[in-house]
Amino acid sequence: MSIQNVSQPADRLLKWLPAIVSAAVLVLVVVYAAYAWNFGQLGVSQSQEDWGQFGDFVGGIANPVLSFFALITLVLTVGLQSKQLGLANEQLRVSRQELADTRTELELARKAAEGQLKHLQQEAKKNDIYRTVRVLEERLETLYKEPVYLLIGDRLECWQLYLLLSHGSDSLLAKVPPLLEEPPERCHAQLMQTKGALTRLHVTLVKFSFLLTSLSSIDDSDELTLFYEPTLGHLAKQLKKTGYLPEDDEQSMHHMAQFRNTVREGRRHGHAS
Repeated sequence: MSIQNVSQPADRLLKWLPAIVSAAVLVLVVVYAAYAWNFGQLGVSQSQEDWGQFGDFVGGIANPVLSFFALITLVLTVGLQSKQLGLANEQLRVSRQELADTRTELELARKAAEGQLKHLQQEAKKNDIYRTVRVLEERLETLYKEPVYLLIGDRLECWQLYLLLSHGSDSLLAKVPPLLEEPPERCHAQLMQTKGALTRLHVTLVKFSFLLTSLSSIDDSDELTLFYEPTLGHLAKQLKKTGYLPEDDEQSMHHMAQFRNTVREGRRHGHAS
């Protein structure tokens, strides 16, 4: 219901009001004329009784007609008020619907903003991990080139760390100086350098494993973890043989590798379904 539709009865009521007033006046004139026509020869009476009869005559004829006109006016007014009330109710319903739609839009906008913020935070976290992985990768490359020394009998033998861990036999790895044993004085500096390199490798591998585990939880692509997985596993195995990978760190790396594998399998099954 529009305001224009409701204003039409109001306009009609205003148009009818002059006619209703005119009709009421006409009734009074006709009544008075009829009375004057029949009893005008009597002149203006000084009798209270005659005035009472005149009042009864006018009231008896004019009152019902005027009451009828008043009733019509009242009915029109009530109808107009009813339609105006209907318009107010309709406008209230429309306002409530608009408010509900606005709330829905705001909720959708809020969820979209939260999703975008979560995505941005996730992307920022992935970028941080990627940067740290590159740093650790450079550290590994540097460690690979470091010389390590093995005391074989009375002879001090020098190896490149990468070659020792990649191609050294188990018997050769057993010659690595024990972590908690003090090396001989004549080769103390070289063997302490070897201990330092292996210790730094141990720390780097644990950090690398932790970063790849964090990355697997937020990145749908498994390319990076799959690329480093064999390297981490091999280095951890070789480092354990030298005694430079503590048992608790070995178990932690093993559990993290299992977790990454479980995540990859879950994604693989999800894509297959």
